[in-house]
Amino acid sequence: MPERTLLIHRDITALADFVRNHHADFPTVIATNLLSMRFVRKEAAAGLRTTTLKQLSQRMLAGQGIRVMSEFERRKVLQQVLENIPLKYLPFNRPTLRQLSSIFSELMHAAIPPEKPLLVARTAREQDVAHCYQAYLTHLKAHLLADPAAVEFFALSCPAEPAAFLVYGYPYFDRAQLELLNRVCAAGSVITLTSEKHRVLRKASASQHELERLGWKVKQAANSSRQTVGTQAVHHLLEGQGPVPEGITHTALSSPETEVQQVFGHVHQLLLRGVLPEDVVVVVRDQDTYLPLVREASRRLQLPILCGQMLPLSYTHPARLVLSLIRANQKHWEHHAALEVLQHPLSRFADEINLKRKSLKVPPQRLQDWKLGEDARVLLLPAQASGASYGDLIREALAFLGLGHTVRGTHQTAMAVSRVLDILQSLSMLEKLTLEELRLELLEDFMDVGVPTVYSQRGVRIASPLALSGRKYQQVFVLGLSDTLFPQRPGADVLLDDHIRERWERSGVALVRQGERMHTERAYLHACLNTAIAKLHLSRPLFDLQGRALDPSPLCRNFQSAPALQEAVAATEMEAGLQGRVEESVQLRAKLELSRQKLHTSPHHGQVHWTVPKNHVWSPSQLVKFGNCRFQWLAEKALKLLPFPEVEKNLQRSTQGTFYHKVLEELLRPHVGTHPDAETLLAELPAAFERAEKNLLDTGELPPLPHWAFQRLELQQNLQNFVKSPFFLFQGSVPQQLEVHIEHTLHLQNGPFTFRGIVDRIEQTGQGTTVVDYKSRGYISEVRKADGSKLEVQLPLYLMAVNGQLGRYLSILNREKHLLRSVGPASADRGYSWESHQQEVLDFLENTATSVDQGEFPPTPGEGTCTLCDYGALCRVKARQA
Repeated sequence: MPERTLLIHRDITALADFVRNHHADFPTVIATNLLSMRFVRKEAAAGLRTTTLKQLSQRMLAGQGIRVMSEFERRKVLQQVLENIPLKYLPFNRPTLRQLSSIFSELMHAAIPPEKPLLVARTAREQDVAHCYQAYLTHLKAHLLADPAAVEFFALSCPAEPAAFLVYGYPYFDRAQLELLNRVCAAGSVITLTSEKHRVLRKASASQHELERLGWKVKQAANSSRQTVGTQAVHHLLEGQGPVPEGITHTALSSPETEVQQVFGHVHQLLLRGVLPEDVVVVVRDQDTYLPLVREASRRLQLPILCGQMLPLSYTHPARLVLSLIRANQKHWEHHAALEVLQHPLSRFADEINLKRKSLKVPPQRLQDWKLGEDARVLLLPAQASGASYGDLIREALAFLGLGHTVRGTHQTAMAVSRVLDILQSLSMLEKLTLEELRLELLEDFMDVGVPTVYSQRGVRIASPLALSGRKYQQVFVLGLSDTLFPQRPGADVLLDDHIRERWERSGVALVRQGERMHTERAYLHACLNTAIAKLHLSRPLFDLQGRALDPSPLCRNFQSAPALQEAVAATEMEAGLQGRVEESVQLRAKLELSRQKLHTSPHHGQVHWTVPKNHVWSPSQLVKFGNCRFQWLAEKALKLLPFPEVEKNLQRSTQGTFYHKVLEELLRPHVGTHPDAETLLAELPAAFERAEKNLLDTGELPPLPHWAFQRLELQQNLQNFVKSPFFLFQGSVPQQLEVHIEHTLHLQNGPFTFRGIVDRIEQTGQGTTVVDYKSRGYISEVRKADGSKLEVQLPLYLMAVNGQLGRYLSILNREKHLLRSVGPASADRGYSWESHQQEVLDFLENTATSVDQGEFPPTPGEGTCTLCDYGALCRVKARQA
């Protein structure tokens, strides 16, 4: 083909066959996008150089030293240009900037030179648009810049190096693309286009007509030997006669949620049958409606998906942190505004602030009240400054909060941080502005700039119709074929309405009119149908997300008689149950759960065959656990099942108790055998605290925690309050032993019963030998008896072991009642009887020994027991279910 050829066919498969058979004749193939480039390389089955028109344009611009602006830089430049133009009609505000940006994109895609609109503009409104367009392009030319919305238009001003190109996959071309192709394509080049004289392909027909005018020779491609569902669907779309071809379905469902659930149920079944994820594509035209639903469905069914959606930066954590920082300065760091910043998920102070809020009696209303150090002053922003100053200050504030160029998190978060820092850098283009003006500027940028959303590296493709151009998939699902969803019907342009556009077109400035936008939607549908190889599934919702009724899409009337897609097989047991199809195995498990809740004995209801050794040594904590729930004791102490691990940020309550005990031991050890006064003990407490801290850190019992420095002061203050209390050492009491390890055997009717434990303190008082047990708060572990009463067993066992007369529970943190309870022969508590208490404990031990011998370990549900239990996943019997 020595001449330049336009190869047309209604079916993309025929054009793909040409690429496969003749790609070796061309040094480079120009494709629509990255997906189309991959498809071309796959079809060629050989090393092939591919590019896109946009990439080619960018290389041409770079060769001339012209830089393509970023999206947010584009708006800043447009704003600077408009500030120097005396507008006659248009107000200078953000809506005007946004509308002008859209119109300028249309003008550039139409390859309109900067001076042309001025020749056709009549009204003041039109003249404002024309003057701004000319000034904008003049500014870009003077500063060697190019608009990212239409790089092909700017490449027209660059010298071209013509070569023989093969162009594939484009459904149509705009005027700038046509002129660029005409300049860069040498003799022997071939452009493939899905074109035919039919209203569905009017956009492609217009491109064909323009290329013919430029001297391209039109040839009809040979039909493909491969008959695909897409080929048949395109034929039926254009001809509209006869029944709908096999392999095509059309399903009407109640809502977009139901539609996505149905489609992804089928996708799930396809993957289970061995279909590769890469062979399935789900097409959505209205991304705002469908992408959140798609993401939720993919997570529920654990389906891998790939999506090229650009999420607005304003929805990401880094952008929200910047806006919260500005708002906090506007509010002078009042309490709630400060929390939005300091407790933000990306802030390194989130956990520390959470701890401080628990200890501060008065909510801080200023930044310095949070006591974050001198460096926290970088969070303060001035009420007015230049854009460059604000950019530098916010970057310093983010670095102080822990946000820099490198950040832990998802790929999307890392990309969002990079984009936010770039936007802050671009603030240098702005002069002086207030905090509110800064907030509005950044909010606009964060809305205009997006970050890519990639859910997995391999999966089912979620694509827009335009992204499918030139691609082929085995299974194609097209969602949302209802009017206003697909096709979409955007509102008319308020600056240049259809009457103005029609007049401009007669003068040589051709812009798309509202009535012509349907041609683009038809081209999109044609691309969707052309993509299918084996199956094509069309679907539409009857109502939108707000419950409004939707008419069928006027684009696919020819397919409404196609059979509906069968209801998807339930992907989960819950879905099967909702459909009324409950498997027998599920029903059996449900009956078993109901039986467990009624405490009916079953082979799996805590009746684990386990033999406890005769010489088993018990501790008071074990006995309490056994008395409250035998199954919990079995799981923890006998089976030694570990609870789920948790990441420690604060000192665990058990570790906190160990620390308190160690400090008090270090404090009293030098005074064993004497009665020290409170002043001496308070003076020696800091040194004892440090010794205990070092000892526990060396042994690993005190783990390194991020907030230990803050919590350390709180623990020391608690101990000071406890030591100076008169209940810590009663008048005349003399400590004799500290942290005493005991082991004692009682001879019961069922045989010997051995227990061991650690007595915190044994002292001599006026009542005789006294046992002291420290408690962090007011909780005393007790056994819940069958009649609902409670039995305390720890100190009675210790008193029996050391032949003591009095036992005391002392609370470290309960300032109002440090002395919680006294037990023993010398106890003077009202209504207390040591003989009754001791007998109840012995009876409990007898019952425990009998239950162990019989191997009975059933769950015993109770509010306190079940709340703190780590083994609910095994037991599944909750309190109040019995």
